[in-house]
Amino acid sequence: MKLLKKITHITQALLIPCCLLTSCNYLDVIPPAQADFDDTMKDEAATLSFLYTCYGYVPRCQVYDFKAYELSADEVIFPKDWDMYGQQMAWGTISPSYYKVWSGSQTSDDFNIWTPSYNWIGYVHHFLSLIDELQPTGVTEEDKAQYKAECYFLEAYYHFRVLQAFGPCPIIPEKVDPNITNEEIPGRSHFDYCVDWIVQKLDDAAAVLPAVRETADLGRATSTIAKCLKARVLLYAASPLWNGSFPT
Repeated sequence: MKLLKKITHITQALLIPCCLLTSCNYLDVIPPAQADFDDTMKDEAATLSFLYTCYGYVPRCQVYDFKAYELSADEVIFPKDWDMYGQQMAWGTISPSYYKVWSGSQTSDDFNIWTPSYNWIGYVHHFLSLIDELQPTGVTEEDKAQYKAECYFLEAYYHFRVLQAFGPCPIIPEKVDPNITNEEIPGRSHFDYCVDWIVQKLDDAAAVLPAVRETADLGRATSTIAKCLKARVLLYAASPLWNGSFPT
């Protein structure tokens, strides 16, 4: 009888802690939810953050960069060995596959035009594909119209940079599948078509955007800058030095 009691006590002493440990396993933690595409526009702040990302390549291809293509004009002369973008334009050694940057590294394309421009066009189209679908909290229809107009300006700007550097280029008018094959990628459009497409985008943007921005929004597109860029596009289109109709 005493032996049975001892066995019972020992059994209880072993089972009770085991049950407690099983019910209080601190390793059974539910992982936090992972962010997905819906979170990119869950509210006004997130939507603006996404929109500002679409501007990401503008500072890297501004016209006053030391290696800017504008420096290929007659006002500036580069020695052949300098290997600047302006020199490459003058000597005809630039191509869309060129990746060399200021540091000489082959691993970065920050100062390239072709690849980054189309990458950021992709960001712009991704934003446009989600803004109406996700209905972000706190974003009004007027806000959406403004954001879309900014995207139209950026579409025009990035395409113009490619057109300016390489002439007739592929026009990407909407979001494409990231797994698109080489055969499905649009070919180069006619120079005049590229110009007309870019100008139309700038007109669409200028019709909605404000002429000036408040201090907190400086750097965002305006109707004024859209019209200025349109003037530059049309100037290039009228110039035999840029439109392909070289004088004889």
